[in-house]
Amino acid sequence: MTVFTPFGLTREPFGTEPDAELFYPALGHEDCLERLRLTVALGMGLGIVTGETGFGKSTVRAKLLDEIAHHPGLTIAPIDDPTACRTDVLFLRRIMGQIGLAGIGRTGLDLTTALLRDLAARRAGGEHVLLVIDDAHGLASNQLDVLRTLVAAETPAPLAVLLFGEPELMEKVARKRNLAQRAAMTHALNPLNRRDTAGLIAHRLTVAGREDGQEVFTAEAIDEIHVATGGVPAGIVRLAASSMDAAVASGTQTVDGDLARRVIGAGTKTNGTGDVATTGTTRTATSVVQTSFAAQLERLTATPESTGRNGRGGSERKR
Repeated sequence: MTVFTPFGLTREPFGTEPDAELFYPALGHEDCLERLRLTVALGMGLGIVTGETGFGKSTVRAKLLDEIAHHPGLTIAPIDDPTACRTDVLFLRRIMGQIGLAGIGRTGLDLTTALLRDLAARRAGGEHVLLVIDDAHGLASNQLDVLRTLVAAETPAPLAVLLFGEPELMEKVARKRNLAQRAAMTHALNPLNRRDTAGLIAHRLTVAGREDGQEVFTAEAIDEIHVATGGVPAGIVRLAASSMDAAVASGTQTVDGDLARRVIGAGTKTNGTGDVATTGTTRTATSVVQTSFAAQLERLTATPESTGRNGRGGSERKR
């Protein structure tokens, strides 16, 4: 926890738990949120948000759920850890339990039939169901098959599904052609630019009670934080928190470039990656290249005729 009271703040500005109030509309994150809103509003089947750890998926999710929590006619079924459901039967029962439906049935077919019947009745009555799965990169193949059945059962889909996960989620979904075809939106979150790094820090301080115009972080300090973290939101938050703690320990209410550099250096020397997620997040931000969803789908679902018998593209060479 940051020592925040010496700065005239009324709450923790740089907590790491997802908090809708602390959501900052960085360029890519705001676009993602707008597309999610549209997906929910239109009940458009499947939406997928990906990003490396620390890129802000959970905060976007928290902001969306906060906005739609009391939306009339909408039932939200959140699942935070799909890996806890080891079989399709357990997975189906978890979904059913989240919408208040008894998971009576011994087989996956029994449960799927009961769930689809219930969803159809809800839709006929004007009710929509939204299934929101966090850490969706942990979904097993059989669980993705369940989702494929649910969203592809009819048009419009009997429920909307939002998946939040790390980049490997995209490849998993692309392998399920019928599921991939129901994806109404896909969005890959990226690190922040320097402007949004400054905006994120300023927004959190404002939410925590700092009046506009009262500078805590100098422009040079923000430059150092942005470079050290590669613009990864979680790294920015942790480094900002550590810098404020260091400022208090130094008897100042300003984080300047020198202080930020000392904090970064101390974190790197402590454990090789930094207590404030500097080295690790920089590597992640600069080394991850995400293949487009369309390209993955085309590659993974190509027919033998289109790829050649040897699976390498083109026709097989005559001998």
